[in-house]
Amino acid sequence: RRHDVSVVVSWKKNEKFDIGAAWVYGTGNAVTLAYDKYLSLDNYNNYLGGGNMYYQELPYIENVENRNNYRMPSYHRLDISFNFHKKKKWGERTWSLGIYNAYFRQNAFFVYVDYEDYQSPNIGGRQKKVLKQVSLFPGIPYVTYSFRF
Repeated sequence: RRHDVSVVVSWKKNEKFDIGAAWVYGTGNAVTLAYDKYLSLDNYNNYLGGGNMYYQELPYIENVENRNNYRMPSYHRLDISFNFHKKKKWGERTWSLGIYNAYFRQNAFFVYVDYEDYQSPNIGGRQKKVLKQVSLFPGIPYVTYSFRF
């Protein structure tokens, strides 16, 4: 990741209540993705010893030309917290309510290349390369309790 930026803001209304917000931004990580795939063919096999030769199909081999040839989408989120403090005679308790990734952005955890069938008007059935993204959690609310003495 080339750039990481964090902006943190907090506001203390009084001794009992404060609000915090943190915005995090990062440029996308560089990853290596295949740009093409080829059908792998095994050595000639002798079909039941009868002398007929055939190719046995094996999985596709992905062709990678350069390392780090793709940059993932940028990552950003906003975290918000509300903190309620109360002093006790033997310490201080704090209840915190908040949300991680408050605007529910679907940040990419990882990306991969997939192939989908489609019908071309001139050529017939073919496969097109599609880049797919996997995201984890869109937004996570939380409640915490802490006690300091």
